[in-house]
Amino acid sequence: KGDIAFFTRADGKIVMHRILSEKDGRYSFIGDAQTVIENNVDEKNIFGVVKKVIRKGKDITKGNLCWDFFEKIWINIIGLRPLIMGVYKKIMW
Repeated sequence: KGDIAFFTRADGKIVMHRILSEKDGRYSFIGDAQTVIENNVDEKNIFGVVKKVIRKGKDITKGNLCWDFFEKIWINIIGLRPLIMGVYKKIMW
């Protein structure tokens, strides 16, 4: 849960989202800027896991405050995301 993975949808599109849950080889995913869960992704459609992100020239990996926030907190507050993102947009834009 919380890992960033690449998978292929049934229509052939490649997607990168966080793993929300897994049960019996079927995964649920959600993007960091989304509120809709994508369910029933077959394990065979997952082909990569992100281990490092480079943002503004800096490496972000597990153990980094930003990584840990999205992996452990953001993934669990899906219902609050619209409110939080709305406030963030008003502050940052």
